[in-house]
Amino acid sequence: MLGLRRWRCGVPRGLTLITSVLLLLGATRVASAQTTVTALTGLSFGTIISGTTTTIASSSPSAMSFRIRANVGLSLGMSFTLPTTLTRVGGGGTMPVSFCSTCALYRVNSANPAGALPFNPNVGLLGLLLLVSSDVYVWVGASTSPPLNQPAGNYTGTVVLTIAAIL
Repeated sequence: MLGLRRWRCGVPRGLTLITSVLLLLGATRVASAQTTVTALTGLSFGTIISGTTTTIASSSPSAMSFRIRANVGLSLGMSFTLPTTLTRVGGGGTMPVSFCSTCALYRVNSANPAGALPFNPNVGLLGLLLLVSSDVYVWVGASTSPPLNQPAGNYTGTVVLTIAAIL
C-alpha cells in the first residue's frame, strides 16, 4: 500500500483544524472633520489547517474592507498598524499573520475591487487627491502560516487604520 495516507475527518494525521480566524478592523483614527471611516467587513480566514499557508487576496469577499468618505479638494494619507500575530481566543497561543506588498487595494467611488489599484499596507498610501466629494473603498488581504503544532481554536487580531489630511 505505498502512497496511501490515513485521513481523519478530511485532515491528514498530525495536522490540526484551526477554526474561525478573524482579523478585525479596530480603532480608526481620523485627523480631519471632513472625513469619516466605516468598517464594512473584517478579514476572515475561515477554517485553516496547521502546517499550511492560507492567503486571503485583497479582492476576495473574505478580505477586510472599509469606506472612507472625504470632501472636495482633500488630499488623504492612510496608514495601518498591522499585527504580526493573531491571538487565540481564551489564551494559549498566537499564530503568525503577514501582509504582502500588494495586499491592499483602493478604488474611488466604486465598492467593487475589480479594477482597484494595489498598494502596500505595510507602508500606507500618501497623497490621494480627491477633486470631488468621494468615497474611497479599501480592501486588505493577508496570509497566515500556522506551524504543525498550532493549537486548535479561534484566533483574532486588530488592524488600526489612521487617516490624515495632507495640506
